[in-house]
Amino acid sequence: MTVKKIYGFWKYATVLNDEDIDVYLDLTYHTIFKSRTKILLKEYLKR
Repeated sequence: MTVKKIYGFWKYATVLNDEDIDVYLDLTYHTIFKSRTKILLKEYLKR
């Protein structure tokens, strides 16, 4: 499942305002992208 699909579902299922979107994106960043970024950075620094 992609982030785009999750966001699309929540946008369709609920009425999101700017504050809700900000919280959603912050949560998504911290749960998915932050850990992936750390892994990629470690691999990059090994070069």
